[in-house]
Amino acid sequence: MRPEAQAKLGTFFSKAFQQTQITQNDFFDQLSVDNLTNLPLFAQAQESMARTALKSIADAKPFTETVTTHTFMMTPTLMSLYLALDQAQVDDAGKASVSVPLPDGTLSTNQVFWLTFRADTPIPLTETMDPASPNFMHFAVPMAFNCTMPQVDDTGHVVLDATGNAMKMMLPYNQRKYSSVTGAFLGLFGFASSRNIVSDPTDLEGPPSLTIPADVTPDKKNLYQYNCNNNTSFTAPNITAQDIIWRPVTVRTANEGEKLTPFYDLPTLRAANEIVVRTPRVGFFSTPAFFANWPTNNSNQHRDTLNQALIVGLGRSINRSTRAPPRCSTAAKTASTPTRPAPATAAIRPWIRCATCFAKRTRTRTTRSTTPGSCSRPPPSTTWVRRRRSRRSTILRAP
Repeated sequence: MRPEAQAKLGTFFSKAFQQTQITQNDFFDQLSVDNLTNLPLFAQAQESMARTALKSIADAKPFTETVTTHTFMMTPTLMSLYLALDQAQVDDAGKASVSVPLPDGTLSTNQVFWLTFRADTPIPLTETMDPASPNFMHFAVPMAFNCTMPQVDDTGHVVLDATGNAMKMMLPYNQRKYSSVTGAFLGLFGFASSRNIVSDPTDLEGPPSLTIPADVTPDKKNLYQYNCNNNTSFTAPNITAQDIIWRPVTVRTANEGEKLTPFYDLPTLRAANEIVVRTPRVGFFSTPAFFANWPTNNSNQHRDTLNQALIVGLGRSINRSTRAPPRCSTAAKTASTPTRPAPATAAIRPWIRCATCFAKRTRTRTTRSTTPGSCSRPPPSTTWVRRRRSRRSTILRAP
């Protein structure tokens, strides 16, 4: 396949499998962070399924593998994302908990993590993963954090400016403590979140605190407000060029007694061609990008996610009353048979043709006859109108 065609198909597959039209904040229900900055891993998450489809075509595999596959094109960064999502467990009540494998293979449900700045030498990842090291589970950051605090005098009272507002100052501190896997995961790749930070007054390297004097009246207490938990982006010290190399990776569930790979073990992930998880991943509809596009909640219980998977894969919806024209003619559906499969590129041509055909906003029947492999036309008296509703494209019949 020519590079120009590969690039065009890559864009098409990203949209057809609905891995795009999302922002990084759409990953909130997976990562519990709603104000992310431009981390490269989110662009990779949107490219992964398109690259997987192109790989299937190049290997002359049936295109139906895009629905059934457990093998995806990934980078070590994406592998770490899948593992972090698997190790941040959420129960049926929506309560998140930690279930992260330690280097010896045991699972910890109370592990905490730190993002730590060392002025002399950044903490190497080998010490982060070493339970015998004092830097165990301390992930390196290249700079100190900042805390915006009001200035106080020797008595602990706020210093005011000419307008009666508190005078502010910036105080640096060296580390944050997190209770969540996603907080550590994002820190590993260059983002210190303001969520899930653990307040630990005994931590001498943690953020400073401010005590309000007892004689301060309630109407003046707002002058003592301060902020040490702002979102911070940085260049992650332990990320290398190896962490953005694409290759096929199989995602499989663990066998009885099998150890899981920690999300932070990048040296292992850089050489691996599979990752072991507890939550299975299969096809385009289980990728983090698809879930970001079609998130669920306690109300719909994944019905919206499942419904959209059916629309993408089959052109059908859960709602039986919804009527839509047939996606392709009979000739297109039989482009390949179990006994004699067609080449992968030939199998997807009718599918692409139909998707392009129905991309028109309004389509009426013409006097031309329907040719094999082309999109079916509605009856002469019918106009098909595409409407956008609730972020989902549906085709409605209008008399």
